[in-house]
Amino acid sequence: MKLSFSSVLMAILILSFLSPIHAQLGEQKAIPWTGKAGIVESLATINQRQKKFDIENPIIIPRDYERKHKEVERDRLKQNPLAPKVASYPMPQDNLNANRAITAAQTVGLNFNSASLSETGSFPPDNMGAVGPTQFITSVNGRLKSFNKTTGVADGILNLAQDVFFASVITPAGGGVTFSFTSDPRVRYDRKSQKWIFIIIDVPCTNANCTATAANRVLFAVSNGPNITSTSAFTFFYFVQDQVTPTGDTGGFLDYPTLGIDNNALYIGGNMFSSAGSFIGTTGFVVRKSSILGAGPIVVSAFRSLATASGAGPYTPQGVDNLDATSTDGYFIGTDNATFSKLMLRRITDPGGTPAISANISLTVPSTTTQKTVPHFGNTGGTNGNLDGLDDKPESPDFA
Repeated sequence: MKLSFSSVLMAILILSFLSPIHAQLGEQKAIPWTGKAGIVESLATINQRQKKFDIENPIIIPRDYERKHKEVERDRLKQNPLAPKVASYPMPQDNLNANRAITAAQTVGLNFNSASLSETGSFPPDNMGAVGPTQFITSVNGRLKSFNKTTGVADGILNLAQDVFFASVITPAGGGVTFSFTSDPRVRYDRKSQKWIFIIIDVPCTNANCTATAANRVLFAVSNGPNITSTSAFTFFYFVQDQVTPTGDTGGFLDYPTLGIDNNALYIGGNMFSSAGSFIGTTGFVVRKSSILGAGPIVVSAFRSLATASGAGPYTPQGVDNLDATSTDGYFIGTDNATFSKLMLRRITDPGGTPAISANISLTVPSTTTQKTVPHFGNTGGTNGNLDGLDDKPESPDFA
């Protein structure tokens, strides 16, 4: 069973009404780390770089972006004995269901094709996008594109390779790094600042086949306004994950990044792997939002070992979006790293200043277990050809 993000939000809303007695949650304070100032580039400059890239790369060679991902063995987790065996949460009540109207299936309205494999050169796409005042922007592996949100027609403003868009902040070749590419994009339109915020990780390969990697960067791009036009500009930031205080394992790799945004901060969670590819736990980064809305420098706080390799804590910790302008707390949430049928929440206090994080807050959910593969049209490989169900982490709001 895979948990819907609506179920996760329900759990968070319940917790938000509880008395915030933070001292009882075993808070640990972070040490904010200051990085570099932002790099401002006009869209015109980036488009010129794209034209040069297209001339030098007339044929797009598909790249398997999943080869960097490491599978984490979760099949043998113990079951939470308190988990109810029900199909929905909160559990239905017969007296309420008797008066509840049957909910009709949603009808499909506007729909359109976004980026194709011939444009991205990457698989899987890691689909995601966001809606702004006038545009819908998709940010997928290999491509960044913008569309008119009313008609679904590509507006021709953004149509860029991710590696080209983030070229000013991607890990450069040299010092043991052979080449780098970007992966696992996220995008939000921030209503508070009225700016677009993009993040992505890079993959700094230390050999020609990219079977080994160096410590990677988290890359940021922030628009200078709500509507992206041909005269727009972006400010780019980055941090190297293992340089943020407290530092991580030397050469550690941050994978499966998540993104949550609220009035005070950005919350980026992910799984950590050693340079040899072993899962070593999970980490959460809190980025002071005010530090990236202008010239910078970027300010980041790291919370290491939210879960250790086999210990309890949030697995693939999901940063939580919160549109409440009065909120002073932030959150990470994920399935428990050690047990099925349990969510682990971590509350962040003072996220826009000197953040502190709570101990694990455990939430029992309906029973979950190992994911199943998914049949699909056109499959000629039998069971082995089914889509990978990945794992049992909550589904993030990839389309915001």
